Amino acid sequence: MSQPPRPSALLVCAGDPSGDQLAARAVEAWRAGHPGGVVEGFGGPALAAAGLRTLSTPVLSWPFPSPTGLLEPLRAVPALLACAHTFLSRARRIRPHAALLVDLPDFHLPLGRLLRALHVPVVQAVAPQTWAWRPGRNATLRDSCDVLAVILPFEESYFRSLGIDARYVGHPRVERLAPLRPTAPPDPRHPIRLALLPGSRPERVRHVLPALLSGAREVERRGGLDSVAVSRAPAVDRRAVEGAVRVAGIGVPVDIEDGQALPAPSGGLAFAGAPAGRCPAAQVWVAAGTASLEIALAGIPACVAYRTGAFGFAVASRLVRGRWAGLANRLLEREVQPELLQDDLSPARLAGVFERLRRPDAFRAAAGAATELRALLGGPGFSRKLAALIDEVGR
Repeated sequence: MSQPPRPSALLVCAGDPSGDQLAARAVEAWRAGHPGGVVEGFGGPALAAAGLRTLSTPVLSWPFPSPTGLLEPLRAVPALLACAHTFLSRARRIRPHAALLVDLPDFHLPLGRLLRALHVPVVQAVAPQTWAWRPGRNATLRDSCDVLAVILPFEESYFRSLGIDARYVGHPRVERLAPLRPTAPPDPRHPIRLALLPGSRPERVRHVLPALLSGAREVERRGGLDSVAVSRAPAVDRRAVEGAVRVAGIGVPVDIEDGQALPAPSGGLAFAGAPAGRCPAAQVWVAAGTASLEIALAGIPACVAYRTGAFGFAVASRLVRGRWAGLANRLLEREVQPELLQDDLSPARLAGVFERLRRPDAFRAAAGAATELRALLGGPGFSRKLAALIDEVGR
């Protein structure tokens, strides 16, 4: 008597909150086409809700320690090696349909090469930004995946010119975009609520948040601030954020928001779980990264901030190619979000940007940029396209 076919299996690795949410959407779409399909690997709460069976390891915690920077890679090595060993052992045992590796290229590129050596088809999702810095990774990238799923339109032709099978699958943020409701410029006589989004990784927050809070203190001193909302990502210790807020000594109310930052129906930025009736933020200061693009897509005036250690910045500034740190600025090839990087991230400069972004023309410009970005990134379909790529490589 013949045995029933074994259910399809997919291995997934997403080591940070943004990758977790992205992978979860793709897993939901993939499982819809694979009733009974098994999904195993490493991820966070979004992937768990999508049906991920988390692999166990005695060393690893989630989110993964970051393998970026100068000293962080050494601290991260034991946990990441434990993860890789567990992941590869599971691949040998279950012979999965495919593996989906999301972002974190310093970990996932070598892992992808090892998986392919085991004849496991690999989809790498979210390309390393080698068009901006460290182009030497392209050779490793070519060997680490069967298909590279890219989320920025220009990346497809860039990576294809290097012999990498890149496919543009759209941007995950576009799938859940609310209709654009531009924020009305506030009355310049009235103070406004300011949102601070310092990033999702503790090392980024450690460098950026104190500078943003110092800037907010300067704005308060000049009389322009009603209140402040500070976004805290799950991986960031709440006590560290509370300590930074205390040190800043801001006199107006400062709310630490654990919910997801969302465009308010009337315009501006609100937080899921915040008390009803709380005024949305009319301006955002956001760490360079995916969140800055999300704010741009929502049409909310924002400043992009970045700071790291002096030595690390000196090294990075010699390696990074291109003029802009913010993704919206790169995509539109002009400054739609002012950028304050490293030493420029000072209280006086932040206060100056605050006043600039309060003007009516700043609100009109933010809405216009959001319209351009939405057209450039295309419509929804990211999850379905990424799930189709997983099926394609797994045939």
